[in-house]
Amino acid sequence: MGSSEMKLLLAIKPEYANAILEGTKKYEFRRRIWRRHVDSVLIYATALVKGVVGEFKVQDILYDKLNSLWLQTRDSAGISIDGFQKYFRGYEYGYAIKIGKVTKYEEPLKLSFFNMKPPQSFKYVKTISDYPVEQQKEILKKMAKSFTLMLVNGIASKEKKP
Repeated sequence: MGSSEMKLLLAIKPEYANAILEGTKKYEFRRRIWRRHVDSVLIYATALVKGVVGEFKVQDILYDKLNSLWLQTRDSAGISIDGFQKYFRGYEYGYAIKIGKVTKYEEPLKLSFFNMKPPQSFKYVKTISDYPVEQQKEILKKMAKSFTLMLVNGIASKEKKP
């Protein structure tokens, strides 16, 4: 990979995804973590939403014993102590991803846009520069077509409203 930013698709329950987007949840907790360096995370809201609702920059990743991890993050964990303990039941250590700058998407993006299936936990996301040049051209054509459809549908839907 060149100097492109590494992104990760992370499955997050909708209530926690919303809390991240609203800025009330500053840490995302994980029992296991990825191995590569990751710059930003695409937020895949699971359950009823089933779409990518935004993204955030990874500011830091904490790894510690659970009691210490909770003491470091509790003021902006976006989760109750009971929820924290339930999530980490059976574990001694855990990870807390410190959430940096958050970008909320206007509309959730379907995973088909990224040519992906829902992740169990997380998946690395390819950037356009990771593909051969001919494939990059095809991707750009598809993106342009999708963007045009979004514009047309947006204009059409606005025109229908009184």
